[in-house]
Amino acid sequence: PWGMAVAGDELRVLLGQGADDNRFIFRAVPGHGVKQSSAIPCPQDTGSHLSYDGDRLYVSQWYNQRIIALDDRGTPGTIVEVPHQVCGHTIVNGCFYCITTDDENSGQYFLTRVDARGSAPTAVDIASISFNPRGLAFDGERFWTNDREIHQTVAFEKPD
Repeated sequence: PWGMAVAGDELRVLLGQGADDNRFIFRAVPGHGVKQSSAIPCPQDTGSHLSYDGDRLYVSQWYNQRIIALDDRGTPGTIVEVPHQVCGHTIVNGCFYCITTDDENSGQYFLTRVDARGSAPTAVDIASISFNPRGLAFDGERFWTNDREIHQTVAFEKPD
């Protein structure tokens, strides 16, 4: 899986399929498995991370630097531009928190808060990250990500 999000009592899982790694989102029901018939294609066949706000599923597109709202059928809705490439995202208090970079080989990563609730989204880099993170989750107190180079999960406090 490239990305995963809890949606009610189910999961949504983003998988690459076939030789071209076309991206699809599947329903996964704990105890019952992945529902193959539920596949919805990601916009432009690309996507890496998922989040869910209780109403909408969101898929981020790393190199396109955006987050796209999807309805239950996978129809794209609101598109939120992000100022950097998106390496993971989650939703906290109505804002997107994203792990971002301008170049994944640079070693320079940020925790970027994107507030898309107004007429124009605002984005602020609120912290620098000194390792190569992938994915992002929030448990109500701390953020969780993965350090790609040392294969460890890392937790840190919400800086704002």
